[in-house]
Amino acid sequence: MKKIKICVLNASLYALGDLIMLSSHINNLKATFLQKNIGVEFDFISRGSSKFLHNLIISPVKFYSLFNIKVNALTIFLRLFNFVYLFLLGGFLNLQKYQYFVSISSRQRKTAKIITKLYYKQIVYSFEEIYAAENLLLETASAYQNFNFIEAQTFEKPTIGFFIGASSTSKSWHPKNWAQLLLKVKNEFGDSILVHIYGSNKINQILYNIFEAECKILGLAEGIHYANFINKQNLIEDISHTKALSLAITNDSGFMWVCVACKIHNISILGFNNDTSYKQFDKNFFHPINSIIPCSPCFEGYLHCKNKTTQNNIEFYNCMGYNARQIDGVFDKFLTIFKKQ
Repeated sequence: MKKIKICVLNASLYALGDLIMLSSHINNLKATFLQKNIGVEFDFISRGSSKFLHNLIISPVKFYSLFNIKVNALTIFLRLFNFVYLFLLGGFLNLQKYQYFVSISSRQRKTAKIITKLYYKQIVYSFEEIYAAENLLLETASAYQNFNFIEAQTFEKPTIGFFIGASSTSKSWHPKNWAQLLLKVKNEFGDSILVHIYGSNKINQILYNIFEAECKILGLAEGIHYANFINKQNLIEDISHTKALSLAITNDSGFMWVCVACKIHNISILGFNNDTSYKQFDKNFFHPINSIIPCSPCFEGYLHCKNKTTQNNIEFYNCMGYNARQIDGVFDKFLTIFKKQ
């Protein structure tokens, strides 16, 4: 059997959303190439720190195996954009053995294309470009991992999940928005539904501290009006809870991907991003909310945006800042979806 090798660049293997996306494309490519009697092997050059999926209890290798992804010796954890230097050491890593380089970051794909073409006469592709080059079907790539290896939790009442954080505050709706939204939900439904707050890592804890303070101003208290699970569960337990939710409200985060994968109704607040980036998502369950300010969408939130303020030593971007109209928009969409169930 003929074999080809694909190197995945800049893959945040510690980021849940990237892992779900990668597992889908990788398994789909393996299956479709196999129909042509071609085997596929993947290596990963990963960005980010050595931390793995925040507070996940099980080992990375075991978790990857659940997605049918084999982690091999070339998996290298790098910081920031230093993967470029690997191309300068291409002889040592024998990068010319790869038929395709894939980058899941469009911004860094441009840089990598220049390096690979200059030194190795090879081009960095997106997954979509590989499908097109090999005449493969893209449609099956939307069948994301459904986490069928994780059993759903059970709740005594309909339960709404607020996933208040993300990988950075550029993707995080301001905690004051979440507190105001919680007030609207509790005024409408009282104790007939449960509201759970989820998240993990240091950023989420800082966001929760601000959220808790805003809730107290509104007369809302943990343990009475909502339950807090931030940094109290591992990833598997959070996914187990997610699979049992009646509806989730998220930022542009890993749990947005989990909801789509598990077919949980998800209102996603996208901020500087927009829903064209997720055109493959099932719109029966994916309900995006785009910012309603003049500069959105921009895709520049991480690097160049000057429209931001600082609170508790962290930056909040205006497209995700306090916005009464957007709170009303999220709540109206919530009512429409929830009452249909």
